Amino acid sequence: MLKGMRFKPAMILLLMILVFISMTVLLFSRTYEAACIGAYHYVALGDSYSSGQTPYGEHEGYGYSDFIKDKLAEAGVLEQYSKKGVSGYTTEDVLQQLPSIRRLLADADIITLDIGINDIQYLEEFKEYQRKPSPEDLEVLKAAVEQQIPFITRNLKRIIDDINAAANTDSRPAIYLMGYFNAYPYLPELESVVNSLNDGILGVAVETGVSYVPTKDVMDQDLKRYLPGDTHPTLEGYEIIAEEFWKSIYRDFITKPLAVRSLVDIKGHWAEAQINKSLEEGIITGFSDGSFRPDRAVSRAEFITIINRHFHLTEKTGITFSDVPENAWYRGELEIAAKSGYIAGNQTGSFNADEKVTRQEAAVIFAKKMGFPLSEETREAEQYEDWKEIPDWSLPSVNVMIRQEIMKGYPDNRFHCQGFVTRAEVLTMLDKLAGQIGSDGNREE
Repeated sequence: MLKGMRFKPAMILLLMILVFISMTVLLFSRTYEAACIGAYHYVALGDSYSSGQTPYGEHEGYGYSDFIKDKLAEAGVLEQYSKKGVSGYTTEDVLQQLPSIRRLLADADIITLDIGINDIQYLEEFKEYQRKPSPEDLEVLKAAVEQQIPFITRNLKRIIDDINAAANTDSRPAIYLMGYFNAYPYLPELESVVNSLNDGILGVAVETGVSYVPTKDVMDQDLKRYLPGDTHPTLEGYEIIAEEFWKSIYRDFITKPLAVRSLVDIKGHWAEAQINKSLEEGIITGFSDGSFRPDRAVSRAEFITIINRHFHLTEKTGITFSDVPENAWYRGELEIAAKSGYIAGNQTGSFNADEKVTRQEAAVIFAKKMGFPLSEETREAEQYEDWKEIPDWSLPSVNVMIRQEIMKGYPDNRFHCQGFVTRAEVLTMLDKLAGQIGSDGNREE
């Protein structure tokens, strides 16, 4: 059809302008999206726990630092991740390593550090005790450890000083120093040795003003399960350790900045109070461009994450959804939701994490989570003009949510059951649900 057709110069110019505008818009949108990914550089330093050594001999696997990286990425605040932990490293090794990574340290915002246990495990007294445990050798080992602790703490202080010296002059990185657990479940008497090391590490953290991250108590809850092979945790064990780090990192880099930041799009919003409350409690976060986007629809993965954080749910169970990869950022949240019993897949066994949550789906999930009694005889939804559009599978839940004054219709006197739930609406509903919960965490009758 275009064959033989002549284009006038003006038309050609117009086409060129349109192409230029399209490319400019595309480039700008990609640049904007990249800017919103995050702003934090994370550097992981330390020994085999940071490198991710497995119980089965793999020296570089998926360690706790990788789980932290995933959480930062999930929160949308990760710009760069550098994994510099090396299996077998001692405090002296890290000191020698720092000059070679000085440029990384200069740009780092977050640094995790687990180091010190190998300084003890390489002691001849420790090796001897492993070969032939006895009360006498244990006392010899304790004495050797007491002599080694000052050397370890002195090196730790030097490591922290060198990291701070390498930092840009306008800011220093937040350093998170890990406390150890007894990596020898079959030798519980070594707990006193670990406690001595942890006391020294904690003292350094207090003196230098960095954060101390204890891991012993959480690992002790099921130590043989998390350490089934040798002294290195399973993936589940590394994830438990990462959770302990994340408590402090989340507070310092997510909750606090957003609590004090004036988010550009919530001032004067009808849900401003609920949004600010949820930000302060760490239930939800804003975006790195300074926005909150209160009217953005919520995906199924985001929805369960918000619910889990609001109700402080942590227990997990296995899941069999066909479309949930093992490394999906929301998999842990879905395992929590499944354990709590408020979420299910569709008839094909899929979860559809990226699909937006409709108002009727939110009603069903919240009613199930709260254990509200459902009845097909109640008629609360009939006050809205479009109530007949609400399907039978969700109508009882919609009725009970209206009756409990958790949900209501819109000014046009319609419920809009197929409408998507927004970030602001989810937080408002959760705030109302909080009034339904007693001091024991259960629903009040």
